[in-house]
Order: sequence, then structure tokens, then C-alpha cells
Amino acid sequence: MKKSGKGETEGLDVVKVMMCSGKNAAMCSKLVYLGSMLTTDATAQGEIRRRAAIAWTVFGDLDRIWKSHTITWKLKGRLFSALVLSIMLYNAEVWPLTKGDTTLLEGIYTRMTKSLCTRATRMKTDSKQTKMLLTKKTDLLKLLHLPTMHGPLRQKRIRWVGHALRRADSDLSKVEVKKSWH
Repeated sequence: MKKSGKGETEGLDVVKVMMCSGKNAAMCSKLVYLGSMLTTDATAQGEIRRRAAIAWTVFGDLDRIWKSHTITWKLKGRLFSALVLSIMLYNAEVWPLTKGDTTLLEGIYTRMTKSLCTRATRMKTDSKQTKMLLTKKTDLLKLLHLPTMHGPLRQKRIRWVGHALRRADSDLSKVEVKKSWH
């Protein structure tokens, strides 16, 4: 897909969209629709970065919870999963993930869990905080009772496949899922 000087994309059907004033709306390379960013190149990279930024904002807003010494590690992990991870992985079941995208997601996930543990130990001695920073990713996930990034992604995709397979035989999502299996 090459872009011409006028901003239109060759090889695609261009849809004319009119504004309320009756003028044609300008063509754009990305837009947010129903909470997900759609791009003309149909990659997930922009959406992953956008969702991660939103998740980091929520993560920061929950700082008092992460620093609390009365909340258990397991509960912090459950809160992280429900309030932060769910935002970061919103609509991830339909992202066209590449190896680079998966690596990016794993890196963000690791930085968030390390940051959570670091914030939780900040009020304690420096030696405990240093030990927490040097702890392996798998040990941090065990401490928080969290799965690796692969787990929630796979679960979301399997759930979506189940929904697609229950649709009518003529539904395009069902046809595509069946096609990808054969």
C-alpha cells in the first residue's frame, strides 16, 4: 500500500465520510473506534503502546495500594490483574501479534510487576528493595500469583475462538477461524 501525495491510500477502497456540515471529512491513518485504535497498516504496535500508556496511568493512580503493607502480595496481584492488566489487554484477542509485539508486551508486563514490587518495598530497608530489584521475573510473578504474559493472551484468544465457532456458519469470523485450522 503506497500513499499518494494527496493522502489517499492506493489499493484500498476509499470511503467518503461526510461531516454534519456536508463537507468531506479528511482521511486519517488511525482512529479510535469502540476503545481500540485502528490503523491503515493493520498492525497492533500502536494499540499496544496506547493501551500500555493507559494502563501505566491507572497503575500510578493505584500507588497507595501498591505501597500498602496491610494488603497481601496475592491481593496486590489480583488487583493488578483486574485493574491494570485488563486495561492493557483490552481487545487483545484480535490483535495481529508479531514476535516483536509479544516481546513488547512481555517487557511492559515485566516492568510493571517489578515496579509494583519496588513500590511495595520502598518503605522498607534499602537492602530489601535492592533484593527485590534483582529478583527474577518468574519469582516476582509467583510472589504476586500472576501468570506469564502468554497465559492471559492465550486465554483471551481461546475464548474468542469459542465465541466465533458458536456463530452462524456464514459468519466471516467463524469461516476465518475454521480456515486457519485447516
